[in-house]
Amino acid sequence: MPDRAPRFCPYCRKAYTGQRCPCRAEAQQQYDRDRGPDRQFYSKPRWRQFRKRFLAANPWCVFCLKDDGRQPTSLTPPSELHRGRAMVVDHIIPREERPDLAYTASNCRGLCVSCHNRRTRKQEQGVSDANK
Repeated sequence: MPDRAPRFCPYCRKAYTGQRCPCRAEAQQQYDRDRGPDRQFYSKPRWRQFRKRFLAANPWCVFCLKDDGRQPTSLTPPSELHRGRAMVVDHIIPREERPDLAYTASNCRGLCVSCHNRRTRKQEQGVSDANK
């Protein structure tokens, strides 16, 4: 079977063979080092597996459910299904404060992207999220 033709990297403009240009691998390693251990947490296989299982068991945003008071069913129109769908696993007590609770389901809640962004913004501003 013939070898593939070399590809040209859009970043360094050099020809390479294989899946990825070596300059991208080096850049990814540097990026990972710059991110620090806190951000690297979310790339770990253990977290990805935990997140997948958690969202399968808790598919709806806890804040949206609390506001709406109703859980989507099989009769919910498709246009409304994205609203309230949990896409983010949020730590109730931040990992920085309690790293031992990072993989504890009782310290996590499923949030939609909108509610998570709102909570993060409030947290950065120093506002408590007791109710939201």
